[in-house]
Amino acid sequence: MRILLSLLLMVITSSAHADMVTAREFMMKKDYEAAFKEYKTEAQRGNIFAQYIVAQMYARGEGVKRDMREAVNYYSLAANTGHMKSQNNLANIYMTGHGIVQNFSEAAYWFKKSAEQGNMLSLASLGELYHRGYGVDQDYKLAREYYERAAEAGIKKPYINLGTMYFNGEGVPKDYIMAYMWFDVADRRGSLEGNVNKFDMRTIISEDDVAKAEALAEAWVTKFPEPPKDDEENKAK
Repeated sequence: MRILLSLLLMVITSSAHADMVTAREFMMKKDYEAAFKEYKTEAQRGNIFAQYIVAQMYARGEGVKRDMREAVNYYSLAANTGHMKSQNNLANIYMTGHGIVQNFSEAAYWFKKSAEQGNMLSLASLGELYHRGYGVDQDYKLAREYYERAAEAGIKKPYINLGTMYFNGEGVPKDYIMAYMWFDVADRRGSLEGNVNKFDMRTIISEDDVAKAEALAEAWVTKFPEPPKDDEENKAK
C-alpha cells in the first residue's frame, strides 16, 4: 500500500513539474495566454510559486484581463504560506490602493512579514510608513533605522527620505551636511531628485560644508557598494 501511495505521489509531482516547465516555455515564447492557463492550473493545486506568477499576471494584465482583486487573492494565497515576494507585492497594493481599497494597516502588516524574512525593499517601505505615520504610530527613530539598514543593503529608495529627515530635522537634529550627503549619495546612484536637491541646497550651504558632505558621501558609497542585480525569478522563489 505504501509503495502504491509513493508511486502515485511521484506521478503527481512529476506531472506538476512538467506543467510548470510548460508554463515557463510559453512565457519565454511570450504566449502569455497559454502560460497563464498552465500557471493557474498549478496555482489552484497549491503551487506557491505559480500563485505568485498568476497574481503578477493578473496585476499586469498579461494573458488575462487586468484584475487587481484577483491579483490580491492569489498574492494572499502565497503570502499566507510565507512567500516573501508575494507579501511585499501584496503590501504595495494595499499601500497604493491600486484597484482595491487603500489600507495602510494591511500594508504595514505584510511589509513587516516580508521584512522579517530579509526583504530590504519591504523594510524600506515599512520605514516610510513609520516616517509618515500611515497605518502605524509615527516613529522617526524606527523609520531612520529601517531606512539606513535598507540603504546599506543596496536599496536606493531610502536615500532621499534620509536626506529629507536631516533637512527637516525629523527625529534628528537638523543637519544640512548630512542632508546634502544623502542627496549626494542618491545622485551618485542615479537619482535625478538627489541631483536637484543638491543644487537647491547650494543656496543655503557653504562650499566648505558641501566638501564635507561630498567626502561623507564618497566614504559611504565606497563602504556600501551597489549589490549585483539577481535574476528576478530566482529572487522570487
